[in-house]
Amino acid sequence: MPTSFKKKDPTLAAIFSFLLMGTGQIYGGEGARGVVFFIGAFFLTFVTVHFVTGFTSGFAYRDTVRIQFIFYMPLLAYWIFCIKDAYKIANTYNKEKELKLKTILKNEEKEKVRLEQIKKATEVTIESFTEELYKNYKLYVAEIITIEEFTKKKNLIINSLLYRNLTSPSEDFLVALIKLKEENVLDKEDINKIKVLIK
Repeated sequence: MPTSFKKKDPTLAAIFSFLLMGTGQIYGGEGARGVVFFIGAFFLTFVTVHFVTGFTSGFAYRDTVRIQFIFYMPLLAYWIFCIKDAYKIANTYNKEKELKLKTILKNEEKEKVRLEQIKKATEVTIESFTEELYKNYKLYVAEIITIEEFTKKKNLIINSLLYRNLTSPSEDFLVALIKLKEENVLDKEDINKIKVLIK
């Protein structure tokens, strides 16, 4: 998963569009928009120059300069807008990429936590396993539950080893069961079944 991204420099984007309208947009990741700006600039420049040249041919020099200034104003405004737009696009690009990256990292962290929870939920320690068996055995000895209920619960605890992971070596796990067998919490058949499940 990516942990960073290459940012676009808004100032550089503005400089590109200052030198050639539309190139700043292309640099900022908006290729189609840049092409439109470039074509628009070319068309507007051609029309303005052609119109001004023809319109001012009969005027005095001083009047010609004033008229040219007036007619070149839209082209100048378009140029300034293009520069500002390129700067804005580069900024937007960075913000969108940053937001996307944050979302990816957040989802990755959530998935990591979820997998950790699943791992913990499927882990079984020697202590928790023996404690669960002892608890139900005490209930049986105290005649709070019947032999049938104890046997059923005991089998459920043993069968849970099929989809749970041991946190310690299987040999250590079996050694911990010796005391349970001696106290008749587990019988030989139970031990054999456990051996098969933890292999």
